[in-house]
Amino acid sequence: ILLDLVVLHQTQLPAIAHDSFLFTDIENSTVCQIIKIYNLFKKQIFVSLTDKSTYNNSETSEIIKKSEVLSLSANGNELFGENWKVNKK
Repeated sequence: ILLDLVVLHQTQLPAIAHDSFLFTDIENSTVCQIIKIYNLFKKQIFVSLTDKSTYNNSETSEIIKKSEVLSLSANGNELFGENWKVNKK
C-alpha cells in the first residue's frame, strides 16, 4: 500500500485502486490511519471495503462518508441491481 502511495505521489499516475483483500491482515486501527493518509491526496484513490462499519473511528467514518461514491449491499443494492450468486435457469 505504501509503495503504491509513493508511486502515486511521485509520478503523473492519476489514480490507484486498492481492493478489500489488501486490508484483511491489517488491524482496523491501522486501516483507519491508512484511510486518513488516502484523504491527504489530491489524486483519486479507489478503495473497496468489505465492512465499513468496522472502521468506526469517527474521523475515519466521516472521511468514508464524504468520499463514498458507490455502496453495495444485499437485498436490492447489488451492482446493476442483480444478485450474481443466484443460479439462473
